[in-house]
Amino acid sequence: MRAIAAISLWQPLHCPRIARVHALDRRRAGPHLAAMLITPGLPGESGLQPPGTALLAVDGVGVDVADRPLLRGVQLRVAAGDAVALAGRSGLGKSTLLRALVGLHPIVAGTIALHRGADGNLETVVPARWPAIRREMQLVAQRPIVVAGSVRDNLALAFGLRADARAFDIAGARAMLDALGLDDVAMDTEARGLSEGQRQRLALARALLVSPRLLLLDEPSSALDVVARDRVIAALGRFRADGGAVVVVSHDPSLLTALGAQTLALHVFATLNPFANNVGAR
Repeated sequence: MRAIAAISLWQPLHCPRIARVHALDRRRAGPHLAAMLITPGLPGESGLQPPGTALLAVDGVGVDVADRPLLRGVQLRVAAGDAVALAGRSGLGKSTLLRALVGLHPIVAGTIALHRGADGNLETVVPARWPAIRREMQLVAQRPIVVAGSVRDNLALAFGLRADARAFDIAGARAMLDALGLDDVAMDTEARGLSEGQRQRLALARALLVSPRLLLLDEPSSALDVVARDRVIAALGRFRADGGAVVVVSHDPSLLTALGAQTLALHVFATLNPFANNVGAR
């Protein structure tokens, strides 16, 4: 398998306006921005897969917070076309697990393996390789980072790295915004002036534009009205039909029902309770 070179989050950017990212407090924004920035996929190492293709395998994963155990023995299987909901009470570790799955929070036990290459095999991810797989698994936080600049600047952020030779598709970006119900938002609109719900959909559009295999969504409909939520549901349906998969944290039953999401109950992996192996495994 050909190697993909890892890149630094703070590598120079093409677009001077996007370079304002460097002025942000790195301690606050750096990890979140890392989840957006990608390196170019090589032939056979990116793109959506036929339904049923194994995309993600989580085996025995443990997560700590503030040096105290939070989750142990997490087991999860995700295949192309799937929607999986992480369920549990507040504070149980749902959002933390999403962050761990994209390398933004360390795991203390177990392995995370991703679909890599044309042979369809799953490859265990080591920390040094997280920057090289940003195209394949995208996290959309409940309150996503929006950098100073226009809507276009924010959408183009992931394409501004010198390591990524692909051209930013402005027409495709416009179509993505329209599909998510942002047809009344101009490309030159100041992104930080958007409402919370518009920011959520801007972040989802940005994630979809890099053609990931997996979307990790943290409360994607928390700031949306019914019409906007339905646009998001439709977009996620198309993404899954094309071979993508979704792992979602949400307290919106209507969203989970519309997605037909399988449920992984995280309480069985909480350190306060005995956990059962293979719960939630496909």
